[in-house]
Amino acid sequence: MPRQLEAFAMNYGVPMQRWLPTDANTLVEDPFLRDFTLRYPKEATLDPLAVVLRHVERLLRADGAAR
Repeated sequence: MPRQLEAFAMNYGVPMQRWLPTDANTLVEDPFLRDFTLRYPKEATLDPLAVVLRHVERLLRADGAAR
């Protein structure tokens, strides 16, 4: 499952027929260097993978309904 999440993230915004495998992409470390305070700290405790998968499932359901 983490490999799928990587593929979703690396190919975000690219039509699925043009997706590249994760090992064909180059990752660049680009940290966000500014200090900030979380506006919604409760939501920060959520499991990011679960949040992304819920969103993907919603998109797939919406796409299936459109067909």
